[in-house]
Amino acid sequence: MEIWDLYDENQNLTGRTHTRGDEIPEGFYHLVVHIWIRNREGKYLITKRAENRKTYPLMFECVSGSVLQGETSKEGAIREVLEEVGLDFKNKKGKLAHCEVRKEFNGKPYNDILNVWLYDYDGEVDLSKATTDEVCEAKWVALDEIKEIEEAGLFVPSMDYIFKLDKKLKEKKEKQKKLNKNKQKSKYNNDKNKYFAYYDDIKHSSHKVIDW
Repeated sequence: MEIWDLYDENQNLTGRTHTRGDEIPEGFYHLVVHIWIRNREGKYLITKRAENRKTYPLMFECVSGSVLQGETSKEGAIREVLEEVGLDFKNKKGKLAHCEVRKEFNGKPYNDILNVWLYDYDGEVDLSKATTDEVCEAKWVALDEIKEIEEAGLFVPSMDYIFKLDKKLKEKKEKQKKLNKNKQKSKYNNDKNKYFAYYDDIKHSSHKVIDW
């Protein structure tokens, strides 16, 4: 039996708890985490839900789950990664990439707050190290492969935001690269101006200057 903390829509704890399977009171939300794991090639780790799962069996998704009572969002994300794919991210730095209040989805009440975490990881995935049997397969795939899986009807619908999120992350990365390039250029110009100003001062001083 899972016990969840309940939050207001600003993700503040209310002091109330909730038992999974019961109806969530109006105006309250539970916290859900999606964890996208990305390697240096830009591929994402997706998992296939086990056949015994009550919802979306044998469909693909990212690591995900509900945050339990007493956990923070990040603690819940780290636990889910260990449970589903056997990776220990306790000492890894993750990034909270997206937050969203979902009152409903596809016309059905959801009453959750979604926190999307992004982790960079390059290495093997050994499902025998997973602490649950929720996942029957894990693989690295490019975004266009995820699109093909979605079009085949094999991707959990509530995760289709990844296409917009990936685009946003790439745009942000390019923007940061341009910003860093401009900073380097500005530093170079400042250093050059300082050099010529220094050279000019020496040239007009009483010291002998050799012009090459």
